[in-house]
Amino acid sequence: MAFPSTVYPNALDGVEVRADGINIVYDDDFMYHDRQILQLETYIGISGALIGAGVAGRGPGGLVSPVASGGTALKLAARNTFAAGTLLSVGDADDTAYTEKFRVDWGGVAWAYGGFDASQLLVIPHGVTVAAGTAGRLRWNDDTPGLEYDDGVAWNPVGASAGGAALDLVTMFSYTEAPSPVPETIGDGFFDGAMVGGGMDAYFRSTVDPDLTLPGDLYVMLYDMGPKAGPLDPIPRLVSTLTISANGLQVAEVPLTVVSALPTTDEVLDVPRLYEITVSSAATAGDSALIMSTGFDVR
Repeated sequence: MAFPSTVYPNALDGVEVRADGINIVYDDDFMYHDRQILQLETYIGISGALIGAGVAGRGPGGLVSPVASGGTALKLAARNTFAAGTLLSVGDADDTAYTEKFRVDWGGVAWAYGGFDASQLLVIPHGVTVAAGTAGRLRWNDDTPGLEYDDGVAWNPVGASAGGAALDLVTMFSYTEAPSPVPETIGDGFFDGAMVGGGMDAYFRSTVDPDLTLPGDLYVMLYDMGPKAGPLDPIPRLVSTLTISANGLQVAEVPLTVVSALPTTDEVLDVPRLYEITVSSAATAGDSALIMSTGFDVR
């Protein structure tokens, strides 16, 4: 048989006759296994402490893989199923006190001691050109700017807290219908549609107490006036109307859709905008209504 080379694992020696007719053990044969063990220790490391030491590009220390593109180049697998603990831990100073720098836990969650950039912060991908369609992703919108999440259909701004928020633009206005009713301005303010975060909805709502001759209607209207910093749009844009057709204390509301351009009925922009609230009616002159509060809800 061929005699194995001690230059592991490159080659085998040529065929050599190892018998001389008597019971003799040659030195090479006697020391062969010991030399092979020493070679293996150099290759994989003594006690696993120096994996691949001294052998450039070989062994786990080199992480050289011949797998073609499309395959799995490197696989680390535990022999058991994990329901707790850590699958992979990377650290240093094992000779003194081990300091973990990175780990992947049993559920696949990654953690890093220093964060995920040089400033110990998580870097969110930038830009508005990445198409939505994979629910759960995050990105940073440079145009707004602001953090957005992918719901599987579209990118949505992340803003309001889980408890919601309310913004009143009107408090305690007493309205009386004129002989020729015209819309009366009862409040102004600004609202940022980006406040509407994941799992949240925006509403235009009003708490009112009308005393109308029925049938008759009270109208509370929301106008988009233009950018928060001005100048105002040449023509205010009516974006929502609450129609109240009953008397007594009540809350009227309508859901609002947050859009990125050209808001139409029951829509608001995803940037800070100035808004104006007006009230009018179509009942009988002298009828009245108390508008107790009107504004935006995010919940």
